[in-house]
Amino acid sequence: MATTKAMDAAAAEIQPPLTVIDVKTSEALESLLETISGLPTKLPSLYLDYQGPADGNVITLCLFIPPNVIYRVLLGTRRSVDPSASNAMGVSLKTILESDYIPKVTFDVRSPSSVMFRHHGISLDGIRDLQLMELASRNAKQHKKYLTRFTKCVDHDIPSSNDVRKRWQDTSNVDDYHVFNVLGHAPRSTMKRVEIYPTLYSIYYAKLHLSREAFWLCESRFQLQERVMASQDTKFAVGKKDNALGPAVSYQHELREKAMESWNERIKMERLAGEYELDDDADWVPIQGSTRLAPLQLLFG
Repeated sequence: MATTKAMDAAAAEIQPPLTVIDVKTSEALESLLETISGLPTKLPSLYLDYQGPADGNVITLCLFIPPNVIYRVLLGTRRSVDPSASNAMGVSLKTILESDYIPKVTFDVRSPSSVMFRHHGISLDGIRDLQLMELASRNAKQHKKYLTRFTKCVDHDIPSSNDVRKRWQDTSNVDDYHVFNVLGHAPRSTMKRVEIYPTLYSIYYAKLHLSREAFWLCESRFQLQERVMASQDTKFAVGKKDNALGPAVSYQHELREKAMESWNERIKMERLAGEYELDDDADWVPIQGSTRLAPLQLLFG
């Protein structure tokens, strides 16, 4: 039921004209930081992508704030703003990107994580990875060995009547502004793939939000942490063939059984203790009235 409603909503979604803001000055950066600081955090309000080579120092960070604003932040040149520059509240772009409290959504965190860490000293946190969420949301009859590319996620999971998907596939008024496009997908010149992230997130989250899928939602969070750590290794390379494989726990039976057994034991222990429970986002939080102060870390964390 929840999945059907989410897909119906996605099908009916109409996007207003997109506003693109280039953050080139300290004043523009200050405005961006203020905007992000005021966003709700219960569910993600910030969607992240980047333009530039996977191994390059100069990139353009693309931050999409629904329904219709993209901030483009150039990094790695003399003209770039300083991501470590803080406002009066001590908030910087770096602290926002490294904050676990501020949820951010991207597709395949490994590439942006590698670039941001190696060239800009930023360790991404608080990420929701759409590629891992798609893998986790597959039903029991679907294989979970191989990851799905972004364009296939759009084609397979977003209804054809969705306005964002229509514009993504529209071949009119095309220019070189969209460096992310692959053959068969040519959106209008004011649109980027990051604009599609909220629609994909709503679809996958609706599937994983069901209580019977809590294990997979939580597991995707754990695998996200593994991805970030692996991407920061000097040996990591974006183009490796192994990168097409999903986490081993997704397709190796013994590993999956052990992980599920550990999950079930954790559930039993928390029910007996009566102090923590899973919230709607598959996070362990104190039960109201619990005497313990600090929430548990995510499962496996």
